[in-house]
Amino acid sequence: MKQFYVYIHYNNNGEPFYVGKGKQNRAYRKSGRSVWWNRIVSKHGLVVEILDYFDTEQEAFNREKSLIQSLKANYKLCNLTLGGDGLSGWKHSQETKTKMSIAKTNRKVSAETLLKVTGKNNHQFKGEIKATNIKDGSTLILSGSIHMESLGFDKGRVSNCITGKRKTHKGYTFERIAL
Repeated sequence: MKQFYVYIHYNNNGEPFYVGKGKQNRAYRKSGRSVWWNRIVSKHGLVVEILDYFDTEQEAFNREKSLIQSLKANYKLCNLTLGGDGLSGWKHSQETKTKMSIAKTNRKVSAETLLKVTGKNNHQFKGEIKATNIKDGSTLILSGSIHMESLGFDKGRVSNCITGKRKTHKGYTFERIAL
């Protein structure tokens, strides 16, 4: 079964502005597109044409490259490359997904949760670090950079507190816990 295809996106005036290689519903998806592509679609509309289907991804890449080469002589394409690149089915590792999720949501994640998801303690600092709240004396135990950052601490400033270059960070003092 031929699962890979090459497609062209046209504006409402019938002028091609993008050539791509895809499978499944990629030609019709609007997510994962460049800012330039989105601006064209927003201003001039979108018409999709699937040209050819191929047995292998490499055949589709080759057709995409040749089509981009021939069309760019007469049309302004918003393709950011000359084609032939991309990875079908490539997926981020669970660890990378967790890091991206934390970064996007600014969510606070416990060391235990990180250990379950990533399988790593993620120690950048040797041993654990005790953070003491200067107002109420409560303490936190920080185990690694990701845990520290998930709680809103900057690892550079924490390091400066530990080495004596700084007294506090975000209302906490910091010290190493003996190994």
